[in-house]
This record gives sequence, C-alpha cells and structure tokens, in this order.
Amino acid sequence: MKVYKYPGRTDSNGPPPKNSRRLPALISSIALVFLLLAAVAVHAETSPGNDSGSQALRHYEAGVSFLEDGQLDPAIIEFREAIMQEPDSEWAYFGLGFAYAEKGLYEQAIEQYKEVIRLNPELADAYVNLGAAYGETGQYDLEIEQYEETVLLIPDDATLRYNLGLAYDTKGLQDEAIKEYKKAVALRPDNANYRYNLGLSYAGKGLYDLAMGQLKAGLRLYPDDADARLALGSIYARKGRHDLAMEQYQEAIELRPDFVEAHNRIGEQYAIRGQFEQATKQYEQAITIKPADPKAHILLAEQYAIKGQYTQAIEKLKAGIEFNPGNADVHYVLGKIYLLDNQYDLTIKEYEDAVRIKPDFRGFADAYLQLGLHYSEKAQYGKAIKLLETGLRFKPDDAGAYCVLGICYGDRGQYDRAIAQFENAIRLRPDYEAAYYFLGLCYGHKGEYDLAIEQLEKSVKLKPGYVGAHYFLGRYYNEQGDYDHAKEHLQLALRIKPGMTSARKLLDNLARAQISSK
Repeated sequence: MKVYKYPGRTDSNGPPPKNSRRLPALISSIALVFLLLAAVAVHAETSPGNDSGSQALRHYEAGVSFLEDGQLDPAIIEFREAIMQEPDSEWAYFGLGFAYAEKGLYEQAIEQYKEVIRLNPELADAYVNLGAAYGETGQYDLEIEQYEETVLLIPDDATLRYNLGLAYDTKGLQDEAIKEYKKAVALRPDNANYRYNLGLSYAGKGLYDLAMGQLKAGLRLYPDDADARLALGSIYARKGRHDLAMEQYQEAIELRPDFVEAHNRIGEQYAIRGQFEQATKQYEQAITIKPADPKAHILLAEQYAIKGQYTQAIEKLKAGIEFNPGNADVHYVLGKIYLLDNQYDLTIKEYEDAVRIKPDFRGFADAYLQLGLHYSEKAQYGKAIKLLETGLRFKPDDAGAYCVLGICYGDRGQYDRAIAQFENAIRLRPDYEAAYYFLGLCYGHKGEYDLAIEQLEKSVKLKPGYVGAHYFLGRYYNEQGDYDHAKEHLQLALRIKPGMTSARKLLDNLARAQISSK
C-alpha cells in the first residue's frame, strides 16, 4: 500500500476542508504502518541470523507502534536507533522522514527521503513524500519535479496524479493541473474530491459549463459537500442565474451553519436584488460567526456606502481593521470610502497603508494612481512617477493618469518622456484637450514651435475657452514671426481672462515692436 502526503483535500470522499483547494498536509498513518510492516517482513526475510538486523527490527516495530499512537518523538528515537544498527536500511530512513514530516520538520524530512532514494532509487513512495515535503517548504518546482519523476514509475496511480495537479495549481499552471485532475478522475471516477478540484480549475479558466458538470457529478457522489455547493453557486452567479446560486448557497449553510463565506455570498445575492436589510443581516451574521473575517466587514461597509451612509461604512471598516490591522484590502476599501466622503487626507493614509502591506498588487491600481496624483500636486515628482507607473502597469487604459505622469516628467525637464505619456493619453482619448495642451508646451520647451502650435491648435479647437492654450499660441506664433496670429490668440486670451497680465504684457510688447518696425 502506497504512502501519500496529501497537500489538499484528502483522497477519501469524506468531508472536504473549508474554503481552500490546498491545505496543510494530511498523511495516512495507517498507510505508513502497512508499508513499514511490509518493510519489516522483507527485512526479516533478507537478514536471517543477523543480530544487528534483529535489533534493527525491534526498533522498526517500536517506531511503527509509536507512530500508530501518534507519539512522534519516541518514534524518531526508534527509527534513529534502527539506522544505527543498520545504516543502509531505506525503510528506517523512510520512517524517520515520515515522523519528521508529521512534526512539521520538513527540511529534516527532505534529507531522510533523499537518503531513501540514494539507497533505493526505484522506491516511488519516497519521491512522492519528498515532493510533498518540498511543497511544504515552498519549493514548488522541486515538488513538481519529484511528482513528475514518480509518474514515470507509477503512471496509473490516481492519488499521485491528483497531488501533481495540486502542485501545478500552486504554481498557477492551470492547464497542466486540469490535465492531471482529468487523469485522476479517469482512474477514480467515484472520487468527489478529484471532481471538485477539476471543477475549480475549469472555473478558473472560465469554462463554467465543464466546471458545473464536475461539481454536479461530485455532489451526486457526496451530496453533503458544502464547499462544492458554494463553488457551484458561484458559477451560477457568474452566469447570471441568481436564483440557482441562492439555492446552492442556502444548501451550503444548511450543511454548515457557520459557513462564513456562504453567508457573504447570500448577502451579495440580496445586494444584487437591492434588498439592503437582508444583505446587511447576512454580513452581520458572518461577522458574528467570525469577527476577524475581513470580507464580511468590507461587504457590509460597501452596502452602507451604496446608500450614501459613509459614516456607518467607515465605522464598519474601522472595526474590521481592529481585527485585521494587517489586511490591505480593508485599508484600501476604507480609503475609497474616505474619498467618496471627501476626506482626502485620510484617503491617502489608507491607500499608503494598503500598498505598503500588499505592494505591487493589481487590484490596488486606483490607489497607486491616486497616490501618484497626490504627490504630483506636492511637486514630489520622483515619488509620483514611481506610483503612477506602477498604477498604469495594472491599469493601462487610464488616460488621465498618463497625462499626470507626463506633467511630472515635463516639470522635471524630461520632455521626451513627457511627450510619450501625453501621446499615450491622446491615443486613449483623442478628444483630450489638456493632453494636447501639455504636449504643445513640451514641444515649445524643445523649441519645436511648428509641432507646439499644431498641438495647441487642436486643444483650442476642442476647448475654445482654453485660456492657457491661447496664450502659448500667442507666444509661439510670435517666435515664428507670425504676428497676426500671435495677436489674435493673445486677444482671445484677454477676452477670456481680462486680468491675465502675462498676455497683456506680451501683446503690448508685440504692438510696440510693430510700431518701431515702421
């Protein structure tokens, strides 16, 4: 009987773990005992009359017995004694590695499994457990490598295929994960957990019909799977079948009344229907069950914010932060609500907390852009540029952010970089008069007056009352010696803004120059 370390849901059709595809390891101690006893029998047959071998056997048996009782420290001592008596016994190393893994000492377990493989390169189970131990230490590439080697030795083992799928999932390799889950399901079609993870992977790829097929098949095998009910409900919701989604979420709560995420999802369904009180009740129930749940606090606050009740929304999020001071999402949403409530300084504080806690996160694009705007207004251009570029990497269709970034580069005298950003803004918004204006200024600073005039003319065509554009057109036409057009635009600037002294001064100078030239 093979030994496997299951990094996710177990190989049985029993109750699944909560809210996760991958959880801490669950190892079948019974499986280990069978394997170790088999090893003892083999050793007894191959070492007749060997006194050290007999002592090693006694230590093996003691180690196995301790493992059965969950006494890991004595088991470790016995397996070490067995190795001292017989240093080339792969089974003693195997048992020692297993005991270390059960204690969470995965680095030590890795060393023992490596020794097993050195002694017996064909022992597939050692590769499986070595791979699982690598996974527990975050060495996912090595985990996958070990599983892939083992598949060559035992290609038709469903659990191994399943574990390999889990490892691929951890690395975000969904196509590879689906391939392995499908093989596991083909080998064990009666396993609800294999179907559950295959369904989740299909859903992650947007293949919702295939996902529903696997989840429904799994529920026929194990109808009391609250997680599968939740997953199926989520797919119904994505497909706009909200009544069916609600049915699945309610089934999940009947199966598991303290299922926080199911309460949150039911709240979301009520919110979609505009049933504020029912949605609020579900979120508050989720918080009662698990006060530290950040999502429930966020969803509840968003309900209040939708109704314009910003004070209540802020209170709910502050309560969430008390339980989760290190949760970036709560800080981010609180920043958004402060912005809606026109509390700009507090918005900046919360956004800074959010990006500090969870840096380089795509979901915080708006926070990066808002922070970039804030620091650009304070003329802290280096900081502003870094924040804006990060935000635009996540949200590359924000024309306004490109314009602000261009202004930052322009104010630093980096006109070519500024020009590129204004062109990006215009590409996204061809009617963006401010981008044409600033683009014209950059060309003007570079002394390229023809290009400057071309962009500024576009700006005033889109916004005839753009006083700054008329003023700079007057300046640049004057530089080109086109005094009539210079005079025209300066007069327009003064008509729009009579007190504009710079335009008045330039117009007076132009008039005097024309008089003196006569």
